[in-house]
Amino acid sequence: MLTVLFGLYHYNQGNPLSLFWRAAYSALSKPAWGLGLTWLIVSCYYGYGGPINQFMSWNIWVPFGRLSYCAYLVHYPLIAYVYGLEKNAIYFSSIWQIILNYFIPVTALTFAFALILSVMVEIPAGKVGL
Repeated sequence: MLTVLFGLYHYNQGNPLSLFWRAAYSALSKPAWGLGLTWLIVSCYYGYGGPINQFMSWNIWVPFGRLSYCAYLVHYPLIAYVYGLEKNAIYFSSIWQIILNYFIPVTALTFAFALILSVMVEIPAGKVGL
């Protein structure tokens, strides 16, 4: 997984890669990422996750897990709305600008709307037994 994350570091610093290495990264990065996540999930399930398993088992993640489906349903329209508010093209200038202006507000609004949707639709529908 670290190879997938940092494999293009030198390329992004301006050092060109040969066509072979670019093609190999493009072809293998997504399967390697999927296999890495699979290994992580299976090792945590069987108790070999160590500190990663402890971190992912914190009780603070339970509410987010319960809201995840509603968050999935509302995040795309919310992102389209927030980005649609921009009058000019959005240019990447710094990671902090993206985090502060887009990621944090969109994430907070997503889970706020997910909570409302969950309380008004998902939980009552689950009690009815649909």
